[in-house]
Amino acid sequence: MVHRRLFAVSIFLLLANSVIPVFALDWLQLGCDERDTPGSYVLLAKETVVIEANARVRSGDVGANSDGGGSVTVTVGPNVDVSKNSKIKGDYIWLKANTKVGDVYYNQIKKGSNVKIRGSEYTPLDLPVSSLPYFPSFSPGTTDITVPMGQTYTLSPGNYGDVVVMPNAKLIFTGGVYNLNSLDARVNTKLYFNAASNVRIKEDFVVGANGKVKPKHGSGIHASDIIFYVKGSDNPVSVVMDYNVNVKANIYAPHGTIWLKTNVNAEGAFIGEKIKVGLNVVIKWKSAFTEYAKADKLCIFFTNDGTYAYFKEMLAAPPDPSSFTYTVYLDKPAGGVYSQDFRLVYSSGTSELQSWDGSSWNYVEDIVVTVAGNSLTFNVSLQSIANPSIEQDTNVWFAEYYGSNSFGQVVDRAPNTGSYFISHEVIPELPWPTPLIFVPAVVAAVFIIYKRGFKRDG
Repeated sequence: MVHRRLFAVSIFLLLANSVIPVFALDWLQLGCDERDTPGSYVLLAKETVVIEANARVRSGDVGANSDGGGSVTVTVGPNVDVSKNSKIKGDYIWLKANTKVGDVYYNQIKKGSNVKIRGSEYTPLDLPVSSLPYFPSFSPGTTDITVPMGQTYTLSPGNYGDVVVMPNAKLIFTGGVYNLNSLDARVNTKLYFNAASNVRIKEDFVVGANGKVKPKHGSGIHASDIIFYVKGSDNPVSVVMDYNVNVKANIYAPHGTIWLKTNVNAEGAFIGEKIKVGLNVVIKWKSAFTEYAKADKLCIFFTNDGTYAYFKEMLAAPPDPSSFTYTVYLDKPAGGVYSQDFRLVYSSGTSELQSWDGSSWNYVEDIVVTVAGNSLTFNVSLQSIANPSIEQDTNVWFAEYYGSNSFGQVVDRAPNTGSYFISHEVIPELPWPTPLIFVPAVVAAVFIIYKRGFKRDG
């Protein structure tokens, strides 16, 4: 009778131990990340941001991506007032006398007298502070347009050469996509927009003193609906908003400087290789690039239930597979050869596991991807990403790309460099033994032990 009881207890304990891991989903946090896509920035530079005296940043973040190598990358001039709700991020930040700022993120900082930090200081800082927006490919036309002095001209979408707006003239954009070689608006000119517009400029973009660049009154559009993409490099400066200009638009010049001169009133977002903000400038955030939050990872988690592995991303906004491609890369064995490398892909019409053969990615099988609010969870069979003959540690990283089913421009990566490490003890090489396989084996083993013990006692 004792043997029978011991046998029953042994079976119960082993069954319990075999079942519990299948259902317990304890999430392992791999890491968390600051928001590092461009949507929150009013001023963002690849190299340096300089804000001169008495300027006001009413809203939006300020950042520079470069490692200054000991040189200042973000300069905030005397008496500048940056909103307490704005973040300033840069490798080396110089806050000059009497500046007021919110949170500051840096690796090195220099402070003048009477500086007031109304937020917190964070160091060290990972670089870059943000990815950059996608820059479209385009070709300008050859037809030049000149708007005579004091006249009004309405421009339909299309391809043009050099567009010149003479003093006191007005150019009205009806809305759509414009591909120009250059845009030169002289003093006292007005550039008005009737509808959302993308103006793509191959060379430079200049607006003379007292000019206006903004939605036309009654159009119903905002600064975030007008984007200037300026491709040209500095010769001497790619983008100039001269004295007293009123600009309500987004300007993106990845190869040149954006210079907002004295007394400019600016609303939008200004992203360039370098940013220079003059005396008494007032800037307000109204970004056209907020959609990038849909690919901005905040925290990363992993778990497995013995049969499936789960990789979860918490994003700054609900994911959008029609605009971005979401991926998880698995390097197996960690740091080893490519033969066991995989990636999980989610985008429009695509939810699949792919493997690397040394030259290309190849389809393996469909997977399940679950979206709930701002979270995105990849669900893949452990057996599909396993090498049954070898226990392998895994390096994993997460990357989001701009565009549907596109793997060109990275919008966000976690971690920023390197990878997260998952031990083979955490991500097993084979599914946890299920009751159909494991339990009969346990029963058989215990029964043999029981029989042998019963005979010996008998």
